[in-house]
Amino acid sequence: MNKSCCRRVTFMLVVPTLLFLFLSGCQFTKKEQSLTANGTIEATEIKVVVEVGGALKKLSVKEGDRVQAGQIIGQLDETYYRILVEQAKAGVAGTQASLAEARAGTREQEIEAAGREVDRLASQVASAQEQVAFQEDNLKRARELFQAGALPEQEMITQEVHYNNARHQLEGVKAQLEAAKARLALLQAGTAGNKP
Repeated sequence: MNKSCCRRVTFMLVVPTLLFLFLSGCQFTKKEQSLTANGTIEATEIKVVVEVGGALKKLSVKEGDRVQAGQIIGQLDETYYRILVEQAKAGVAGTQASLAEARAGTREQEIEAAGREVDRLASQVASAQEQVAFQEDNLKRARELFQAGALPEQEMITQEVHYNNARHQLEGVKAQLEAAKARLALLQAGTAGNKP
């Protein structure tokens, strides 16, 4: 019985020890867990909007990189915009040249117009002088005829009115001519009286 008792005791000791070791090993090992679920995963995507269009010259970030607000992520080719700036500068210079030419042309045109006005008024003065001379001759004849009793007084008064009107017209045209000559002189001197 010794052997059978020994076997029993050995069996009783070994089996619970093995069982204990087995169970304690199961408790301390990590189990891999898996979970199966249905769903949709969406990435955060931000559209980059630039103020101006153009060809991209340099890209400073790669797909998947994190970026901060205000961070430069690329550089546009500025060649096109440099050309536009140069064209704009040329346009401004051309416009300034046209303005200077227009101002100079206007000044020349004003001088020409003032010269024509002086000529027109000088012609009117000559005409008015002829009219005064004509009315003066008519008045002399009318006085002679009136004194001789061959002309009624009313005709004589009418001739005096025509003569006085011709003289006043001559004085008015002479005053206009003097003003036109003064304006022409100012324009030729480069200082128009009505320009700032």
